[in-house]
Amino acid sequence: MLTLPKPRLSNRKASSKYFRFISPICYLSISFALGIALAPFVKVSFLSVFVLAIFLLPFILSFYSKYFYPFICVLAFLSLGFLFGLNEQTLPKNHIAVMARNGWIVLDGIVTTVPETKKEGRKETVSFLMDVKSMYRNGLIEMAQGCVLVMLHNPKASLSYGDKLRIKGNLERPKSARNPYAFDYSDYLAKLGIYQILRGIGKKSVSVLGHNELNPTLVLLNRLRAHLKNRIDYLLPKLDAALANALLFGFRKDIPRFAKDDFAETGTAHLLAISGSHVSFVSGLFLVICTFLKFPRFIRFVLTMTMIIVYTVLAGVNPPVLRSGVMSCVVLLGLIVGDEANSVNTLCLALFVLLTWSPNFIHQASFQLSFAAVFSLIYLYPKVKNLWNSGLNRPNQIRELVLLKVEHAPKSFLKRTQDALGDWAAASIAVTIGLFPILTYYFNIFSPVSIAANLIAIPVSFLNLAATLGLLILDFAFPMLARFFGMFVALTYELLMGSVSLMARIPFGYFYLPSPNGYFFIGYYGFLASPWWMFRKSISKWVKFFFLIAIACAIFPYFISAGRNTSK
Repeated sequence: MLTLPKPRLSNRKASSKYFRFISPICYLSISFALGIALAPFVKVSFLSVFVLAIFLLPFILSFYSKYFYPFICVLAFLSLGFLFGLNEQTLPKNHIAVMARNGWIVLDGIVTTVPETKKEGRKETVSFLMDVKSMYRNGLIEMAQGCVLVMLHNPKASLSYGDKLRIKGNLERPKSARNPYAFDYSDYLAKLGIYQILRGIGKKSVSVLGHNELNPTLVLLNRLRAHLKNRIDYLLPKLDAALANALLFGFRKDIPRFAKDDFAETGTAHLLAISGSHVSFVSGLFLVICTFLKFPRFIRFVLTMTMIIVYTVLAGVNPPVLRSGVMSCVVLLGLIVGDEANSVNTLCLALFVLLTWSPNFIHQASFQLSFAAVFSLIYLYPKVKNLWNSGLNRPNQIRELVLLKVEHAPKSFLKRTQDALGDWAAASIAVTIGLFPILTYYFNIFSPVSIAANLIAIPVSFLNLAATLGLLILDFAFPMLARFFGMFVALTYELLMGSVSLMARIPFGYFYLPSPNGYFFIGYYGFLASPWWMFRKSISKWVKFFFLIAIACAIFPYFISAGRNTSK
């Protein structure tokens, strides 16, 4: 994490020391990300920016100096990110969204995600993403590219990842939200690079032209993912299986609406999506097993990296999993070569790698929430933990209240309880503070009960994850015993769902808020990025007090404008 220079240094020396501490990968990655984020708001062509950069580069380099050079690098990566963002918005002429109009069409393509099936009575809907290769129009075959969301109703066909299909159906554009405060499904798909939906009805709407058209390793892993999902569906009750598949493999279509609402209202919806914590838990568990088996250090790290890559594919290769996977592999590589990993540098390197691969990630809520949560743990958690510890160490009454002290309990147990409770509470508070504007922007909901809910739900979800992994291993070795162990696993999911549902029924446990504007984001995160106003002793207490009052006056109208609140 970043440290501030000592107050006794002059401004010039302090600034120099501060910027020397920051690794170049940090401000270069952030500049690159900022350039991508600004690209949609500036209406210029890619070619004009590229030509301008080529002509200005020799001119900028002529002013090289050790003080000016960092700003040149920042400007260069900002421009590079801007070009990446513009390029991502520009569709080629043979893109399916450009070539094809809405209506009846025949498309050939390859299945690029594991097909998910949702059944409602006699109606069966199979959905997946398809990479388009060609289209039939006016009796001619035309080459095309792009990705479409396919939804087949009662296809009565067995489809798998990597299959080459010919689909006859109706091509349409996703409908935008009519209510400005409603979820915009069209905008959500556009940020994923999907601009059209292909709907087919009946078994004649789809024909399988081939199998294993993609990388054989990816095909094998995704079919293993589908097989494990089917085994969980067989071993657990319907709701428990839906939660297990969401926690472990990222399948969320089978989760009923009431369960999603309860998780959203308690601020625990992140548990239903594969996140960095899931990757860290699985990789950490695998590393412990390798250590127990006394593998050499190099072999342990290589096997763990391989496991991370495999689980990233099994979890659906979504942005949070990729972020955590890249970070974990970079950390392990650093340990292999003998360098101590720095969490901030590792996170920024993961940011740069992922945005280079797919600039559209920066516009996705899951990507933003994932990085904001990790930054909160790195940057805010130590400060919140210090405040927590200072509060516990002052009055004995508070210490006894928090520890739930038992007179005859050993002191070591009380100390461990205090440390565990403090770490958990501080982490939950830090993440809640860091994610507040992003959560309200996308979901228009704020849950004061989320801190307490996460204190319960997160450890229970890790228990669910470990129990489900054990169930799958037992099902592979001793299928007959797996049915009995599945009863215990089902109880752990009942505990998770019961605790979340109970928290969701607390009066005034959540509030609906309007989406904050850009000024609120700048002010909020600007305040969080200026910790010296709160933690530097050289600043007067009165200055800190009036600064907090000014921030409160800026934020208070936002909460007043919410207009209404909802509670159960």
